[in-house]
Amino acid sequence: MSNAGEIKKQMLSFMEDGQEWTVEQISSRLKNINPDWTRGMISGSITSLLDSNQGFTRVKYGVYKYTPSANLPADVVVKKKLSSIISDTEQQIKNAVSGYNILEVNEKTLETIRTVNELLEMLDNFKKKI
Repeated sequence: MSNAGEIKKQMLSFMEDGQEWTVEQISSRLKNINPDWTRGMISGSITSLLDSNQGFTRVKYGVYKYTPSANLPADVVVKKKLSSIISDTEQQIKNAVSGYNILEVNEKTLETIRTVNELLEMLDNFKKKI
């Protein structure tokens, strides 16, 4: 899992209590989990969670709250989770195949790239259907 994905997972886990958390409290807690996570990584993860509409909200400047989606209909929760998983998977696939040196690509590698592109298209089409 990417740093951003792990940061978001950890944040949502400890913020499940439904209490308000200051950015300082969040950062301190995350730094205890992994001291290598930077302020920028944490800030980006907070912004991403705010944009995701998954119950993570800004109460006021520098104060955040997570309300688990238990009060949402089950189909909405499943769709959001699937969409998030698919998006993470797409990004991981793109990261895994980036960096091929075009001069070193052989026929087997080209076939793998074609298969990866087909997989990404399938995932994108599935995500559009949910």
